Amino acid sequence: MAPAESEINKTTVSIVIVTWNSARTLKDCLESIARQTVAPHEIIVVDNYSTDNTQRLAEELGARVLQVRGSRSRARNVAVQSSSGTHILFIDSDQVLQGNVIEGCIYGSAVGEAVVVPELFVGSTYWGRCSANWKNHVVKAEGPGGGIPRFYEKSLLADQEPFQEKIDIWEDYDLYQRIRSRGIRTVQCNSIIQHAEPSSFREMARKEFRYGASIWNAAIEGGDCSRPSLTHLTVRTIRSVIAGPGTWTLTAGTLLLVLLKAMARIAGLLFTPVVSIKKIKGR
Repeated sequence: MAPAESEINKTTVSIVIVTWNSARTLKDCLESIARQTVAPHEIIVVDNYSTDNTQRLAEELGARVLQVRGSRSRARNVAVQSSSGTHILFIDSDQVLQGNVIEGCIYGSAVGEAVVVPELFVGSTYWGRCSANWKNHVVKAEGPGGGIPRFYEKSLLADQEPFQEKIDIWEDYDLYQRIRSRGIRTVQCNSIIQHAEPSSFREMARKEFRYGASIWNAAIEGGDCSRPSLTHLTVRTIRSVIAGPGTWTLTAGTLLLVLLKAMARIAGLLFTPVVSIKKIKGR
C-alpha cells in the first residue's frame, strides 16, 4: 500500500556529512544533493578543522558548517543534536547520490523506521578499481537483505550519544545493532549512492591501520565487534571475485589488495598500546 502524500509531506530530512580535508570530493557530493527530486530540509557538514577549503566550499554550496574536533562518531552526534529534521540521512563526502535518493528514503520511511541505500563502489585508479571491485562483490554476496541503514527517524537517535564516540570502526554497525534490538523495521531504498574509493594504496593502508588500532577501543567500550573480516561472507566474496567477469589483472589485484589491507589492519591491532589490552582485562 502506497504511503499517503500527507504523511510524506510531513517528513523533513537533515543530511549529515562528516569531513576532514574533503574538498576534492565534497563538491560532487553537494551538487548531487542539489539535484535531488526532493530537497533536504538542511545539510549539516561537520568538519574536523580542515586545512584545505572544505569549509568555504561547503558554505558556498548551501551547507551549514559545524567545527568539531574528534572522532567521526562525535561529529555525527553533534550533528544529530543540532539537526531539526524529522529524519536524518548520513552520507560521506566521497559519495554521490542518484537523483531520487532522498525521495526514495522518505517513501521507505513510511513503512520502516530505517532505510538502507544500496551503494555502487567506483575507482578512478587501478587500486581504486580493485577496492571497488571487492566491495561490489561484498554487496553481491550479502544479498538483498544486506547493508547498514543510512536513513533513520531522528526519534531513534534520541540518546545523548547514539554513536559511541570512542569507537572508530564499525560505529554505524554498532548503532544499527543496538537500534535493531528494539525491533525496528528496516527497508531498502530503490535508488543508489555511488561511492568513490581512495585513489592510492597508501591512503587505503593508513585507513586499515587506523581501523585495526581502533578494534581494542571498540572492545573496551562494549561496541558490537561481531563483524570480523574473516567470515563466511568473506569466503563467499572471494569466490564471487574469482568467478566474476573481471579481467585477470583486476581479479589478481583485488585479491592482493584484500590481503594487504588485512595485513595493515592486523599491524594496527598489534601496534596498539598494551595499555588498551590491560583495560580490557580489567573490565
